[in-house]
Amino acid sequence: LTITGTSIVPGTAATATLGGTLTFFDDLIAVAGQGWVTSYRRNGGCGLRALTITGTAAAVGAESLTGGDATLGYPTVLFDMTGGKVVSVDYSTLINIQLRTVTGTTLTAGTGATLVGTPMVVRQLASGRLAIAHTPASNLATGSIVSVAGTVASTSSAATGPSSANFTFGHVVGNQMLFGYVAGNSAYIDAVTDNAGTAVAGTQITRLSGTAFTPYLIGADATSVTVLVQPGAATSATGYILRIGLNGNNPRVLAGRYVNADLFADGGVTKPNITALNTVFKDPLP
Repeated sequence: LTITGTSIVPGTAATATLGGTLTFFDDLIAVAGQGWVTSYRRNGGCGLRALTITGTAAAVGAESLTGGDATLGYPTVLFDMTGGKVVSVDYSTLINIQLRTVTGTTLTAGTGATLVGTPMVVRQLASGRLAIAHTPASNLATGSIVSVAGTVASTSSAATGPSSANFTFGHVVGNQMLFGYVAGNSAYIDAVTDNAGTAVAGTQITRLSGTAFTPYLIGADATSVTVLVQPGAATSATGYILRIGLNGNNPRVLAGRYVNADLFADGGVTKPNITALNTVFKDPLP
């Protein structure tokens, strides 16, 4: 489309025939100096295509399948790794990391990588590398870093926490990712650091164990996150609002307060064991 003032003039459309019925468009990113790459799911697989616009004419390239399983409900997300390189991350029986070199509408496969684990949180760090939080076969919550050198993607992993983690958020702070998860009935906040391509695990913060608590991201800035740690609906326990930053490789509580503090009035609820606070907790809320 060409937009001039209040006028929209269509250009020449491009079309492509898929090898199966489209179920979802997942992602679309710009690739510097080339155009765009889109990802989608269809019956039979997860696909990538490169797109360009020359003048008023669009062009679409051939499909490149990633190996992801389109029936599992997890999207294929894309990241520009610079230099005309794009990494896709999706899921089948493994976390599937694929590298493509983009030249116009042509996608050329490089050497990808896989990570053992269940569906995950993935973010791009200031270094350009990717951080992935996942739970591998060891069942320990793990942070991994994905690097690209030439046409080869590689990974480095470091276990960060307890087993059977279900991840709720990830937030980038420079070359680190803060992330939250539930394991058992406990809420955890952890971090993974990119040290020149090597994953370095943080020491997780544990809050509110034993009563089905879940950490939710409710705010963030360049150096910290604000997290609501909420008890399960069937419990009478109190939750927390925590502001969490980083001290070296480790997450650190900067401030916090109890919420629903009136639940303590009858003496029927015991305050959870909170350790290693870096500032005074405010209780109750004004």
